Amino acid sequence: MSLRRLTHVLLLFALLAVLSACGGRVVEPIALPTTEEVPFNVVIDVRDNLVRQYSGAAKPFRPEPAVRFDFRETSRQTPEPGRAIVAGEFLFAIGDGPLRRGRITVFFTIDGSGWTRTGEFRIDEEPVESHLLSIRIRDSVTEKALAGVLVEARRVDDSVRSSRIRVTDTDGLVELEVLTGTFQVRARLDDYHISVSDFIPVIATRQEPNEIHLTPHRADPIQL
Repeated sequence: MSLRRLTHVLLLFALLAVLSACGGRVVEPIALPTTEEVPFNVVIDVRDNLVRQYSGAAKPFRPEPAVRFDFRETSRQTPEPGRAIVAGEFLFAIGDGPLRRGRITVFFTIDGSGWTRTGEFRIDEEPVESHLLSIRIRDSVTEKALAGVLVEARRVDDSVRSSRIRVTDTDGLVELEVLTGTFQVRARLDDYHISVSDFIPVIATRQEPNEIHLTPHRADPIQL
């Protein structure tokens, strides 16, 4: 029996049990959980499923390599009673592997305690509307552009979704590919303090480079 048919049968038995307990009296309709109550989690439902898809592993492996992903939810639907679908766009890469992009759809059903994962998901590789977050890194003392800085952008919502790590060029510039959202940029370079930027919104229109300054260790005040 398919999962969909089993769900319908269980709901029918539950309804008959309620009617029997009430002696055939008219009762109020059973209130089903809404899509807002779906326990969607970007780690379990997006990252781990993408790792399964692209690593060939049945379960997310430990320890994980440098998994980088961004995700933007686009819809929640109930195509039929007792079933919910959450979908969104993603960017995903493992280590230095290719950057994958597309749409992921995750399926949920209702059990006795509410929404639960069916274990089903679908990944469709297709173009998505990503954006390039442009960053320029400078020395806070000399204002000189810094090359070789490791830079990444992390979403402020959860600090789990992020861009790939990129390295600044000789002009101190780097571009980070992300989806629409709000990010903090983290920059690090030997002999400098790590810097974390203020919140940076990323929108559809192209923006001027955001400047971030790194403070060299030698600029620290001497403690007497």
